Amino acid sequence: VYRASRITANSGYTVALQHGGRLVSAYTNLQTPVVGIGDEVAQGQILGYLGGGIVSPDILQLRIGRSEGFRLVYQDPAPLLGLQ
Repeated sequence: VYRASRITANSGYTVALQHGGRLVSAYTNLQTPVVGIGDEVAQGQILGYLGGGIVSPDILQLRIGRSEGFRLVYQDPAPLLGLQ
């Protein structure tokens, strides 16, 4: 777990995972996360429960990006998920 924090009150909590290389995935609209910074997680493991922000409680926001220095540059996740 790369980050587990509340970005804004409207978005709930975000849990960001550092994958191999510079790849980062971020999951937003969570209630208080059940994982913490530095934790190793397995595929399918629960990171937190939905409904932490003002967004509909059944919507998970997924962002995928690559870290470039201190910035995270987001990209279209479709190719990485085999959807294109």
